[in-house]
Amino acid sequence: MIHIQDVCVELPGFCVQDVNLHIQPGEFFTLIGPTGSGKTVLLENLAGLVPATRGRIRISGRDVTALPPEKRAVSLVYQDHSLFPHLTVLENVAYGQRYQDIDAETGRKEAFQLLDRLGLVQHAHRKPLTLSGGEKQRVSIARALACHPKLLLLDEPLSALDPQFKAGLRQELKALHRDTGLTVLMVTHDFLDAFTLADRAGVMHNGRLEQVGTVKEIFRRPATPFVAEFVGMAKILFATFQENQSLFTEQAAS
Repeated sequence: MIHIQDVCVELPGFCVQDVNLHIQPGEFFTLIGPTGSGKTVLLENLAGLVPATRGRIRISGRDVTALPPEKRAVSLVYQDHSLFPHLTVLENVAYGQRYQDIDAETGRKEAFQLLDRLGLVQHAHRKPLTLSGGEKQRVSIARALACHPKLLLLDEPLSALDPQFKAGLRQELKALHRDTGLTVLMVTHDFLDAFTLADRAGVMHNGRLEQVGTVKEIFRRPATPFVAEFVGMAKILFATFQENQSLFTEQAAS
C-alpha cells in the first residue's frame, strides 16, 4: 500500500533522513517518538505539503512523490481540527469533495451518512465554534473520510482532547478502521493509542526511523538503547563476549 523508499526531507536546522517503510493495505500503523523527532514532517511529506529532497513514495503502486496534495488520494487530520469557522458542520465535511470529482448530491448524502456514523448528524447545520473539542475532532475525521482517501493520516488526533473524550474517540477510530478497511498512519505520543489501535508501530528519533515492528515487539524487544529508554525501561545492560561467556555492564537509562 505505502512504500517509502530512502526519503529525506531537509528543513532549516532539521532533516528527516533515509526513511524506509512499507505499510500494508488496511493496516493501522502508528509513529511514536519524542517531540521534534520528525513524525509530523514525515506525515506532511506523505500528504504532499512538504517536498522530499530525495527518495520515493508510492501509494497503491502509484508514484506520488511529485504530485500535489489533491492528487494523492490522501487525507490529513491535525490535532487542532482546522475547521472553517464560517461554514456549517455539513459544509466543512463536504468541502474537499469538489477536488475529488464527487458530485454535489452524492457528496452531500455521503457527508450526512458520515455525520450520522459519528453521532453528529444533529449538528449538521451548526457552526464549529458551538461544538466541543471531541465533536470538532469527529467533524475533522468525517471531512477526511468524505474525500474517499486511500490513506488516512492522523497527527495527534486525541492529544488536545479532555480525558473523558479520548476513550470514546479512540473506540470510534477503531470501529471506523475495522468497518472501512482503510489504511491509517497515525502520529501519537500516547502509548495507549498505540496499544489500542495499531497493528504495527515505528519509533522516530532525530529524523531517523529507529525501529519498526509490532507494538509488543517494540515494547518488549527494543532494538536500540534510545528505544528502550523511550518505552520506559529503567536499566540497559551492555554485553561483551569472551569465548563462551557474556559480561554485562549495567547502565541506568538517562
